[in-house]
Amino acid sequence: MLILIFIFIMKLTSSQMIPVVASNRIGTEILLDSKTHTEKQRIHFYGKSFITDVTGLIIQEANSDLDMDIIVSKVNVEQNREIRSAWGLFRDRRPELYGVLKTKDGTNDVHLK
Repeated sequence: MLILIFIFIMKLTSSQMIPVVASNRIGTEILLDSKTHTEKQRIHFYGKSFITDVTGLIIQEANSDLDMDIIVSKVNVEQNREIRSAWGLFRDRRPELYGVLKTKDGTNDVHLK
């Protein structure tokens, strides 16, 4: 399951051409029943937070042990711009048509030019 989450986030990153910071806590959380105050469920968190570049490549990754870890990475905005331009992902987008997506109900008329 963990591998699938990594793959999904990396694919999402590269399809949108944005760096991603994926954080996850570590340890076990015990949920109690609100009436009986007995253990209702245990949730285990695996950690493994990571940062990707705009292509989905993991450039920083937290340790997998149960110690807290802080990861940091610099984002080169100019390099990101160059990669986006080279890949041509945004070349065919038509943002002038996105107006209706900004409305709450989607019913506003979009005037085509």
